[in-house]
Amino acid sequence: MANFLTKLFGTKSDRDLKQLVPIKDLVLEAYETIKNLSNDELRGKTDEFKQLIHEAVKDDEARIAEIKKELDENYGMEISEKEKLYKIKVERLSSKIKWFVNGELFLEYSDETPLKVSDGFSKLSFANWKSDVEFDDLKIYALEEK
Repeated sequence: MANFLTKLFGTKSDRDLKQLVPIKDLVLEAYETIKNLSNDELRGKTDEFKQLIHEAVKDDEARIAEIKKELDENYGMEISEKEKLYKIKVERLSSKIKWFVNGELFLEYSDETPLKVSDGFSKLSFANWKSDVEFDDLKIYALEEK
């Protein structure tokens, strides 16, 4: 019976390889574009990527700095006023995750291997690492797939 299932679904290794081969192909494709670059040219690429990232996030970093300054200056601000400064909403539907900041779509991601459903419940997790994060007025709703 196990041999039949293995032939039908493949082994764990086969399934893992099926996921990894497209990533390997992308890496090899990227390698072809940089393999002839000197060390100095590679360092230049690193600086180029850092600059692209800096440009992409500079508006968000400026807004975050404004919010932090306003919170520092108004330490006793009411929660309702704080919520108006920066509101985050995250939607997860199946393998799709959407992150909204102040009502605007900020990030959309499709997770090919989302956390599995068990006991009839789908899993969602919040985590942070070495940062002061506070969730206020956290609400979780079940969404229906359309």
